[in-house]
Amino acid sequence: MDIQSSTTIPEVQKTIVMLRELSTDEKVRQQVYYREKRLHDEATALNGARREG
Repeated sequence: MDIQSSTTIPEVQKTIVMLRELSTDEKVRQQVYYREKRLHDEATALNGARREG
């Protein structure tokens, strides 16, 4: 079932369209990947520091 057709909330429909458009943009996808990687690396470093401290 398609999420967009299963909701009648206009804001949700617009958001789904926007996310689909952004996900086809290779530059945006790369930026998201590196942001997620940075956040993961930070969380890993903090977790390691807690264990040591």
